[in-house]
Amino acid sequence: MHTHDTGRYLEPYTASCRSPNLLRLSHMAGTTLFTQAFSCAPTCSPSRAALLSGLYPHETAVNGLAHRGFSFAPKEKHLSSILKNSGYAAYLAGIQHEVPDWRQLGYDGYLGAAPEAPYSSASFDPEAWDREHTARVVDFIQNSSEGKQPFFLFWGLFNPHRPYPFAAGDISDSAPVPEGLPNTNSIRRDMAAYQAGLLEADRNIGRVLDALEESGRLRDTLLIYTTDHGIAFPGHKCTLTGRGTGAALMVRLPDSVVEGSGPKASQICDIPVSHLDIVPTILELIGERRDGPEEAGVNKGENKGDYERAGLRGVSLVPLLNGVGELQFFEERLLFSSISYHAAYEPYRAVRSRSFSYIKGALPVELVLPNIDDSLSKLELTENYPGHPFLQPVPEQLYDLSADPHELNNAAADPLYADVRTCMAEELERWMRQTQDPLLQGAVPAPDGAVITSRNDYSPE
Repeated sequence: MHTHDTGRYLEPYTASCRSPNLLRLSHMAGTTLFTQAFSCAPTCSPSRAALLSGLYPHETAVNGLAHRGFSFAPKEKHLSSILKNSGYAAYLAGIQHEVPDWRQLGYDGYLGAAPEAPYSSASFDPEAWDREHTARVVDFIQNSSEGKQPFFLFWGLFNPHRPYPFAAGDISDSAPVPEGLPNTNSIRRDMAAYQAGLLEADRNIGRVLDALEESGRLRDTLLIYTTDHGIAFPGHKCTLTGRGTGAALMVRLPDSVVEGSGPKASQICDIPVSHLDIVPTILELIGERRDGPEEAGVNKGENKGDYERAGLRGVSLVPLLNGVGELQFFEERLLFSSISYHAAYEPYRAVRSRSFSYIKGALPVELVLPNIDDSLSKLELTENYPGHPFLQPVPEQLYDLSADPHELNNAAADPLYADVRTCMAEELERWMRQTQDPLLQGAVPAPDGAVITSRNDYSPE
């Protein structure tokens, strides 16, 4: 199950953004809370394409948004098709954002109505739509029983995507301010509205957790919660800093595993991991393959730069879920991310280690406002803080994560970091070549008929 545009602005990651049911999930026996999980893109469709394939976005042709003309390919590399080939029934509920029409993927059925309404209906009601799909998911869980075909269910909530629901009362004084943004009433009001959307999503998640518990399906169900990327605020979503690619991730093993060799209590893992690791983790847990670091040929420093891992780019997190991980590999691992298109074309690539984050742009420096979602915060920043760093893009960024964990002080031009900058730049180029990044050949092409906003516009619309 996944929420939209949530980053780590939720409980249990921060007490200032309440989500009691997600907090409840984090405390369940067998749950591992990952504090340093990252998506492969800070935009909706590319991040989901990577999550559901174990491949980088450009390897699935999803370099931009599905409802604007980009589409996942080849379809057999999507998790729905992979698991169907392993004997699972595959169902979708709520959001999918990898293809223009969900029927192009390998699902057996859709739980709910109007699957493409979030992107096609002018009268779309996010709260009613989420509640309808929650009811369908609850009904599905309550009516699935032992002995039937095992299933894969991908359930996506629209909330807390903009537009946020109305936040009753003036609670802006108590709302948190996102990292790096000025502490103003407009931005706190915007975050109060975000909180209303988060609580709406959390209530629906609570209903599904209740259904899993009451039906007894927690015993045999692997439960994964995540989000696509950072919150839809300036300097967060659509950036390759951790504010844009940082994601919530909780993985709960089935009771049957917990009672066997799994962890007997919830646990926290602060080792950096990637959305790419979800597919190999699922495949190992169902007995289809073992794609840990040793099998990938990258354990103990061997072939450390070999990103060709038996057809998948990620590795299984099962050792970490069991609390006995090959820590050296995970600690030394590099994570990569990219953005090409959101509303407008704005190509950047990034590499992240445990200690540093390096980001490189491919176009001359200019502010691309349509890639910042319209909001009170955007209006506040552009009208009253035109010199704010989030409105001053730079082509090259380097952050020392030990001294600057929120990535606010660019050290790319600092001579003290010259060797680090060179090393990270070389690793990024090597990755681009080994994954055949189309940016190496020039501008990343958009599909015929794709809707691309001018870089000079203010609004993505």
